[in-house]
Amino acid sequence: MGSPAFRAISARAVSILASFGLTVVIVRVLSVEDAGSFFLVFTSLAILATFCRFGADNLVLKICGRGGVDMARDVSFAVGVALFATVAGVTVVIVVLSVVGYRLSGVGPEWNPLLVASVIPQAFSVIAGAILRARRSLALGVLAELGSVPLFATLFVLGSSHFGTATLSSALLALSLSSWLTLAWSAPAAVRALKSERGSAPNSTDFVVFVKSNGGQLAAMMGTSLLFYVLTWAPVYVLSATSTLASVSYFTAAMRLANFVSLVPSLQVSYLAPEFARLFHRGALSGLNELTKGATRQAALVLLVPVAAMIFGAQAIVGTLYGADYLVAADVLIILAAAAYVVALGGHVSPLMLLCGLERVAFWLNVGAVVVWAAAGLPAAAAAGAVGVAWVSVFVSVTYTFFAAVMLKRGVGVRSYVR
Repeated sequence: MGSPAFRAISARAVSILASFGLTVVIVRVLSVEDAGSFFLVFTSLAILATFCRFGADNLVLKICGRGGVDMARDVSFAVGVALFATVAGVTVVIVVLSVVGYRLSGVGPEWNPLLVASVIPQAFSVIAGAILRARRSLALGVLAELGSVPLFATLFVLGSSHFGTATLSSALLALSLSSWLTLAWSAPAAVRALKSERGSAPNSTDFVVFVKSNGGQLAAMMGTSLLFYVLTWAPVYVLSATSTLASVSYFTAAMRLANFVSLVPSLQVSYLAPEFARLFHRGALSGLNELTKGATRQAALVLLVPVAAMIFGAQAIVGTLYGADYLVAADVLIILAAAAYVVALGGHVSPLMLLCGLERVAFWLNVGAVVVWAAAGLPAAAAAGAVGVAWVSVFVSVTYTFFAAVMLKRGVGVRSYVR
């Protein structure tokens, strides 16, 4: 069966391949415009789910990392906070969409409640995955967080395509069903992982104390994760506002390919994040720095080949995988792949900041990045389309990584970057 780390790496690889596979399937079975609509919905639901988790996924990693007799109780409290945020977020979004009469092109407004409700299983599947990873069920945790939804959705869309019924509506229905199926298996697994822990029984007074003690930290974690995700996919919204849904498809197709450059760092985070938390909270900074040094060097070496392939063979790769209609995405791929390598050299700055007490610093760095996007994103999209947006995305991500690495070193003595 292999070691836990090997199983986590395998699960992360399956998850990334599933996300990429879903992109290829959607591009192949839907029109360019309908694919753009699907990617817009997919991204929007993920962003709303990030708010609804309210940082609970990151906090449970820290809670389990420090241990203690009240670990299981505090995990349940973190989940409770996420539940309140989910109810509020889903309710507000459904009401707003109903009031403004929002209608996605090609899909009736009656779909809005069904799609928004998919946020519930998406949010809590990620929390369940974090619990599983923290309890050393690394592979299951990774699948719950990243792989299960796109894997199920890909199978459903392929099935409907086989029977000749693949449409935007059927693809969105597949996404919703996949979200609930993922929660159906991941939540019980997370509960079982915590059953061995014994502690004081939770009560309302303790919950209030927990919220007062951790509310600011949770808000900072949620804000940081939310802003990071928004910044990653800001081009989707900028292009949908200034260009066409076809441009959204082109950028998303290139971004999914460029994400393969992030494959090694992503695989490493699957099993390193709980270890990062444990080492930092035990004050073992030398061990933590050795761990980050080895991981970043390994990523830098392994990524040289795929980055070179994407830069020098972009046209061939895009044409083979997506078809001739998507060749305009090749230039975007070159830009994003090169930038992803530079970011990888900076190390695992995002999880390290959230796990090492720099949640608020990370939040304000993301706010600064949002300001840059507000100033430069729309003009760049209007002037140069997907390529212009790609350059803004590169500038923001590389600058963020640089400042995050500096703050980690100066603030807590953690060196994330290659050295």
